[in-house]
Amino acid sequence: MMVPVNPNLDAYKDDFFKGLTMKQTLYAVSAVTVSGLMMSFFLLYLKMNASLAMYLTLPVAFPIIAAGFIRIHGISFGEYLRRRQKVEEQPVFYFQPEMLLWLNTGTPPSDTELEVKKDIPKKLYLETEMTICELESRQKTEDRRKVR
Repeated sequence: MMVPVNPNLDAYKDDFFKGLTMKQTLYAVSAVTVSGLMMSFFLLYLKMNASLAMYLTLPVAFPIIAAGFIRIHGISFGEYLRRRQKVEEQPVFYFQPEMLLWLNTGTPPSDTELEVKKDIPKKLYLETEMTICELESRQKTEDRRKVR
C-alpha cells in the first residue's frame, strides 16, 4: 500500500474536520454555540422577532470567527492585535536632520576647542547633494566677501 506524501512539508495543512484545522474547528463550534445560546435567549425569554435576534447575535459571533479564521501577514488575528498593541505602546522618536560643513584645514584642534566640544552633545547629520551644493555656494560667497 502506497501513501502519497507531499514533498513540500511547508505547504502541509493540518486537516481536522472537513478541511479545517483543529483551531478553526474549535472557534467555529464556539461561535455556533454562543450564537445559538444568544438566539434561544432572545427568542424564548425576550420573545423577539427571529430576524432581529439574528442581527443581534452577529456582532458577538463575528469576532469569535475572526479570531479563528483571519490571518494577517501569516499570523493569527489575536497575535496580530497583540503585536500591534506593543508597537503602539512604544515611544515615538523623531529625527530632524541638520547640516554641518567641516573643512579640514590640516591643523589639529587646540586643547581649548576640545574642552568646549566635550560639553556640546553629539549630533547626527544628514548630507544630501542639494545641501552640499547650497553650502558650497555659501562658502564661495563668504570667500568673495573676505577678499573685498
